[in-house]
Amino acid sequence: MRIGNRSQYAIGDVFDGQELIIPGDPRNTSRYVLVVPRKDGAKYIRILDRYKGYTGKLKANVLEFLRYPTDLHYTKIQRIPLELDVFYQTPTDVVNAELLVNWQKHNEDVANGRATMDTPENLETIPTKFTIQERMQDEVVLGVVKYNGYIVESRTDGLLNREVTWEGGVEQPRIIILSRYADNHEIRGEHQFVEELDMFESHMNKKRFNSIQ
Repeated sequence: MRIGNRSQYAIGDVFDGQELIIPGDPRNTSRYVLVVPRKDGAKYIRILDRYKGYTGKLKANVLEFLRYPTDLHYTKIQRIPLELDVFYQTPTDVVNAELLVNWQKHNEDVANGRATMDTPENLETIPTKFTIQERMQDEVVLGVVKYNGYIVESRTDGLLNREVTWEGGVEQPRIIILSRYADNHEIRGEHQFVEELDMFESHMNKKRFNSIQ
Protein backbone atom coordinates (compact mmCIF):
# COMPACT_ATOMS: atom_id res chain seq x y z
CA MET A 1 0.00 0.00 0.00
CA ARG A 2 1.36 3.44 -0.92
CA ILE A 3 0.15 6.56 0.82
CA GLY A 4 1.13 10.11 -0.03
CA ASN A 5 -0.29 13.62 0.02
CA ARG A 6 1.19 16.26 -2.24
CA SER A 7 -1.03 19.11 -0.97
CA GLN A 8 -0.18 21.58 1.80
CA TYR A 9 -0.65 18.80 4.36
CA ALA A 10 1.64 15.91 5.25
CA ILE A 11 0.86 12.57 6.87
CA GLY A 12 1.25 12.80 10.64
CA ASP A 13 1.07 9.95 13.15
CA VAL A 14 1.40 6.48 11.62
CA PHE A 15 -0.59 3.71 13.32
CA ASP A 16 -1.22 0.02 12.79
CA GLY A 17 -4.42 -0.60 14.68
CA GLN A 18 -3.91 0.89 18.14
CA GLU A 19 -0.11 0.90 17.92
CA LEU A 20 1.64 4.18 17.20
CA ILE A 21 4.58 3.33 14.96
CA ILE A 22 5.94 6.86 14.58
CA PRO A 23 4.50 10.26 15.55
CA GLY A 24 4.06 13.12 13.14
CA ASP A 25 6.80 15.68 12.70
CA PRO A 26 5.82 19.35 12.24
CA ARG A 27 8.99 19.93 10.19
CA ASN A 28 7.86 17.55 7.45
CA THR A 29 6.81 18.90 4.09
CA SER A 30 5.77 15.39 3.03
CA ARG A 31 5.62 11.86 4.37
CA TYR A 32 5.23 8.64 2.39
CA VAL A 33 4.47 5.24 3.86
CA LEU A 34 5.09 1.85 2.25
CA VAL A 35 3.64 -1.29 3.85
CA VAL A 36 4.87 -4.70 2.67
CA PRO A 37 3.34 -7.92 4.06
CA ARG A 38 5.90 -10.73 3.84
CA LYS A 39 5.42 -14.42 3.15
CA ASP A 40 6.51 -15.37 6.68
CA GLY A 41 3.70 -13.26 8.14
CA ALA A 42 5.95 -10.32 9.06
CA LYS A 43 4.94 -6.78 8.18
CA TYR A 44 7.60 -4.37 6.91
CA ILE A 45 7.02 -0.61 6.92
CA ARG A 46 9.22 2.00 5.26
CA ILE A 47 8.64 5.70 5.88
CA LEU A 48 10.15 8.53 3.83
CA ASP A 49 10.05 11.98 5.42
CA ARG A 50 11.01 15.14 3.55
CA TYR A 51 11.68 18.35 5.44
CA LYS A 52 13.56 21.62 5.20
CA GLY A 53 16.86 21.84 7.04
CA TYR A 54 18.19 24.88 8.89
CA THR A 55 19.49 26.36 5.64
CA GLY A 56 16.13 25.90 3.92
CA LYS A 57 17.43 23.06 1.75
CA LEU A 58 15.08 20.11 1.32
CA LYS A 59 16.30 16.97 3.09
CA ALA A 60 15.03 13.41 3.41
CA ASN A 61 15.11 10.61 5.94
CA VAL A 62 14.15 6.96 5.51
CA LEU A 63 12.98 4.91 8.51
CA GLU A 64 12.19 1.18 8.52
CA PHE A 65 10.09 -0.86 10.94
CA LEU A 66 9.35 -4.57 11.22
CA ARG A 67 6.94 -6.74 13.18
CA TYR A 68 6.79 -10.53 13.14
CA PRO A 69 3.57 -12.41 14.02
CA THR A 70 5.05 -13.31 17.42
CA ASP A 71 6.04 -9.68 18.22
CA LEU A 72 3.91 -7.43 20.40
CA HIS A 73 5.21 -4.24 18.81
CA TYR A 74 7.05 -2.91 15.78
CA THR A 75 10.83 -2.63 16.01
CA LYS A 76 12.90 -0.01 14.22
CA ILE A 77 15.40 -1.70 11.90
CA GLN A 78 18.98 -0.85 12.87
CA ARG A 79 21.49 -2.88 10.90
CA ILE A 80 24.95 -3.78 12.18
CA PRO A 81 27.76 -2.85 9.72
CA LEU A 82 29.89 -5.87 8.82
CA GLU A 83 33.45 -5.30 7.59
CA LEU A 84 34.17 -6.91 4.22
CA ASP A 85 37.57 -7.66 2.72
CA VAL A 86 36.79 -8.91 -0.77
CA PHE A 87 40.25 -10.45 -1.13
CA TYR A 88 39.58 -12.95 1.65
CA GLN A 89 35.79 -13.17 1.85
CA THR A 90 34.14 -16.53 1.12
CA PRO A 91 30.43 -17.39 1.19
CA THR A 92 29.02 -17.68 4.73
CA ASP A 93 25.63 -17.82 6.43
CA VAL A 94 25.71 -14.00 6.47
CA VAL A 95 27.60 -12.96 3.32
CA ASN A 96 26.80 -14.20 -0.17
CA ALA A 97 29.64 -14.27 -2.72
CA GLU A 98 28.32 -14.84 -6.24
CA LEU A 99 30.42 -15.39 -9.37
CA LEU A 100 28.95 -13.26 -12.17
CA VAL A 101 29.56 -15.65 -15.04
CA ASN A 102 28.42 -14.45 -18.45
CA TRP A 103 26.87 -17.78 -19.41
CA GLN A 104 25.58 -16.49 -22.74
CA LYS A 105 29.10 -15.58 -23.85
CA HIS A 106 30.46 -18.85 -22.43
CA ASN A 107 27.85 -20.86 -24.35
CA GLU A 108 28.68 -18.93 -27.53
CA ASP A 109 32.38 -19.70 -27.00
CA VAL A 110 31.53 -23.38 -26.52
CA ALA A 111 29.49 -23.37 -29.73
CA ASN A 112 32.38 -21.74 -31.59
CA GLY A 113 34.96 -24.13 -30.16
CA ARG A 114 36.71 -21.45 -28.07
CA ALA A 115 35.74 -23.05 -24.75
CA THR A 116 34.70 -26.39 -23.29
CA MET A 117 31.44 -27.27 -21.58
CA ASP A 118 33.15 -27.23 -18.19
CA THR A 119 33.29 -24.33 -15.77
CA PRO A 120 34.87 -21.27 -17.44
CA GLU A 121 38.66 -21.36 -17.23
CA ASN A 122 39.12 -17.68 -16.34
CA LEU A 123 37.74 -18.05 -12.81
CA GLU A 124 40.41 -15.70 -11.45
CA THR A 125 39.02 -12.74 -13.41
CA ILE A 126 35.29 -13.49 -13.23
CA PRO A 127 33.58 -10.68 -11.26
CA THR A 128 32.36 -11.59 -7.78
CA LYS A 129 29.38 -9.84 -6.21
CA PHE A 130 29.06 -9.64 -2.42
CA THR A 131 25.73 -9.10 -0.69
CA ILE A 132 24.11 -9.94 2.63
CA GLN A 133 22.12 -13.17 2.65
CA GLU A 134 18.40 -12.41 2.25
CA ARG A 135 17.37 -13.75 5.65
CA MET A 136 19.91 -11.45 7.36
CA GLN A 137 19.20 -8.22 5.44
CA ASP A 138 17.16 -6.66 8.26
CA GLU A 139 19.96 -7.23 10.77
CA VAL A 140 23.28 -6.73 8.96
CA VAL A 141 24.66 -4.47 6.22
CA LEU A 142 28.02 -4.55 4.45
CA GLY A 143 30.07 -1.84 6.14
CA VAL A 144 33.73 -0.90 5.69
CA VAL A 145 35.02 -2.38 2.42
CA LYS A 146 38.65 -3.46 2.06
CA TYR A 147 40.82 -5.13 -0.55
CA ASN A 148 43.74 -7.11 0.92
CA GLY A 149 43.89 -4.68 3.84
CA TYR A 150 43.50 -1.51 1.76
CA ILE A 151 40.46 0.53 2.80
CA VAL A 152 38.28 1.11 -0.26
CA GLU A 153 35.13 2.56 1.38
CA SER A 154 34.69 3.50 5.04
CA ARG A 155 31.38 5.38 5.27
CA THR A 156 28.69 3.53 7.23
CA ASP A 157 26.56 6.28 8.80
CA GLY A 158 22.94 6.10 7.63
CA LEU A 159 23.68 3.04 5.50
CA LEU A 160 20.61 1.01 4.47
CA ASN A 161 22.04 -1.35 1.88
CA ARG A 162 25.37 -2.04 0.15
CA GLU A 163 26.41 -4.28 -2.73
CA VAL A 164 30.06 -4.81 -3.65
CA THR A 165 31.46 -6.23 -6.90
CA TRP A 166 35.12 -7.16 -7.43
CA GLU A 167 36.25 -7.11 -11.06
CA GLY A 168 39.64 -7.59 -12.72
CA GLY A 169 41.00 -10.31 -10.44
CA VAL A 170 44.23 -9.71 -8.52
CA GLU A 171 46.09 -8.21 -11.48
CA GLN A 172 43.85 -5.18 -12.02
CA PRO A 173 41.42 -5.05 -9.09
CA ARG A 174 38.42 -2.79 -9.59
CA ILE A 175 35.83 -2.53 -6.83
CA ILE A 176 32.32 -1.27 -7.59
CA ILE A 177 30.24 -0.32 -4.55
CA LEU A 178 26.54 0.55 -4.67
CA SER A 179 25.33 2.09 -1.40
CA ARG A 180 21.91 3.37 -0.36
CA TYR A 181 21.56 5.75 2.57
CA ALA A 182 18.82 7.00 4.88
CA ASP A 183 19.06 10.47 3.28
CA ASN A 184 17.39 8.89 0.23
CA HIS A 185 20.55 8.95 -1.89
CA GLU A 186 22.27 6.18 -3.77
CA ILE A 187 26.03 6.38 -4.36
CA ARG A 188 27.82 4.27 -6.96
CA GLY A 189 31.56 4.23 -6.44
CA GLU A 190 34.14 2.81 -8.84
CA HIS A 191 37.50 2.18 -7.17
CA GLN A 192 40.51 1.26 -9.30
CA PHE A 193 43.84 0.22 -7.76
CA VAL A 194 46.77 2.35 -8.98
CA GLU A 195 50.01 0.47 -8.41
CA GLU A 196 52.23 3.55 -8.76
CA LEU A 197 50.33 5.26 -5.93
CA ASP A 198 49.79 2.08 -3.92
CA MET A 199 46.17 3.07 -3.35
CA PHE A 200 42.68 3.01 -4.83
CA GLU A 201 41.44 5.95 -6.88
CA SER A 202 37.70 6.54 -6.58
CA HIS A 203 35.04 7.98 -8.86
CA MET A 204 31.66 8.59 -7.22
CA ASN A 205 28.20 9.17 -8.67
CA LYS A 206 25.42 10.31 -6.33
CA LYS A 207 21.69 10.37 -7.10
CA ARG A 208 18.33 10.07 -5.38
CA PHE A 209 16.66 6.68 -5.36
CA ASN A 210 12.97 5.82 -5.06
CA SER A 211 12.79 4.44 -1.53
CA ILE A 212 9.02 3.96 -1.68
CA GLN A 213 9.02 0.90 -3.94
